[in-house]
Amino acid sequence: MDIPLILAKELCGFRHDESNADFDNTPFEELAELKTKGSWWKLWK
Repeated sequence: MDIPLILAKELCGFRHDESNADFDNTPFEELAELKTKGSWWKLWK
């Protein structure tokens, strides 16, 4: 069951269930919500 996780770690460099000091100090920013005029799929309105 760990084979896909080991492969993902080899390809990406990290595992989801292991802590990594590089990611712990990464600052994150809150994204603002974008308001649109109407529905994006109703181009005729």
